[in-house]
Amino acid sequence: AYNQSMKEHEKLNLVERLLGNYDFIGSISPADLLAAIRIFHDLVESRYQSALYHKEYPLIVKKDNQMLTGIADLVIEAPSEILLVDYKTFPGHPDPEKNRESCEWTARTYSGQLALYKEMLGRVWTEKKVKTFIWFVVAGAVVEVES
Repeated sequence: AYNQSMKEHEKLNLVERLLGNYDFIGSISPADLLAAIRIFHDLVESRYQSALYHKEYPLIVKKDNQMLTGIADLVIEAPSEILLVDYKTFPGHPDPEKNRESCEWTARTYSGQLALYKEMLGRVWTEKKVKTFIWFVVAGAVVEVES
């Protein structure tokens, strides 16, 4: 997984491997993807300096006599709120002017998943508001998903 303390060539190798694994070679250059990852991490860390970060946070809840499970890509435990960030590899729209709208539409298709994750997190952090977001890594957009 990506880590800010990795050496530059290690970061680039990781990004190239991820692009190949998800068949996105040619959709975005490794350098551009690495830049987008840096921007996201810098933004999150600057806004939530005193937060705790939980990567690949396991979730489980019993609902309607079924055990439901999931893995939250990133849970940010800030002093006054909880932020759930789900990563998606959707490449976005090729027209930059339509990219945001395309990502917002796609985010809505995941609203059920994020609503369930939000419910699960709300049972852990009962005193804090839970907000849900999708980070479209390749498209370079972060969309809040309200349920």
